[in-house]
Amino acid sequence: MSETDPAEWIEIGTRPFVKDYDAVEAERPANLPFHLKGARMALLSSHIGGERTGGAIVAVDCPDLKILGGRSDVAALVDLRVATSFRRRGLGAALFERACAWSRAQACSEIRVETQDTNPAACRFYRSLGCTLYSLESGAYGAGCDETKVVWTYSLTRSLLH
Repeated sequence: MSETDPAEWIEIGTRPFVKDYDAVEAERPANLPFHLKGARMALLSSHIGGERTGGAIVAVDCPDLKILGGRSDVAALVDLRVATSFRRRGLGAALFERACAWSRAQACSEIRVETQDTNPAACRFYRSLGCTLYSLESGAYGAGCDETKVVWTYSLTRSLLH
């Protein structure tokens, strides 16, 4: 435990769980902006040698995004992905920092990101960047879905490099 994150984190090993985020048409990155009506957003991407290696979508002023709580000074990192063969090279952190920079330019004081308890790699990633737990919500995805919504927050008034 640290002073900035008083939670004690315990990861319990289970059978591997693979979720295909692109299996649902509306969840594909190319389609997400069409579901964020009225939002100001940035579409970010990373490339190495002409090959697209990852991307992120960050949005503000979007009433459809519940994690914003109706606040115009909070940004939502709607999606962040790095191609499997390019992971663990700092690209995700670079995309996150770029999303933070864009959000600061929009006069936001914090950025929030949603993931699920079934994605421990994402939870470890956001925690390693200095994000803190904002909320947990069981049953957020409807009946029959065994995932818990995990929302992380990051203060934009400090530097990512601590």
